[in-house]
Amino acid sequence: MRFIFDDEVSALFEEDADYERVSLEQRISAVETAGQFDEVFLAPRPIFQRLRETEKESWSKSAAELAQALQKPGGAYWNYAIGLEFISNDHPQQQALRKIVSMAELPTSVRWYKEFSGQLSLSSAAKR
Repeated sequence: MRFIFDDEVSALFEEDADYERVSLEQRISAVETAGQFDEVFLAPRPIFQRLRETEKESWSKSAAELAQALQKPGGAYWNYAIGLEFISNDHPQQQALRKIVSMAELPTSVRWYKEFSGQLSLSSAAKR
């Protein structure tokens, strides 16, 4: 197996890779990620269903109306975005993301991909 990194880092992976362990870690991560997805996106469903049934007058009449309500300052859309770290290597996208962060007053940052990836240490991960 050849990883798409520079030759030095790729060689570290090839020499020290325990493919069974890595495969097991990936399967465990996939199960945890699926659980997190369910918790964030599926668990609230019964709550929203009850609200929809009891608050018929104030409930959004369409998906577009709901999306607009969620995107208002302080709405769930922006509250979710608070937890994201924006990373891009595209100048126009950087500008757009910075405007979004500013407009929504999000306590997050917009970073260049090179800046972000420079903080990752692949050589230490390969030696585990």
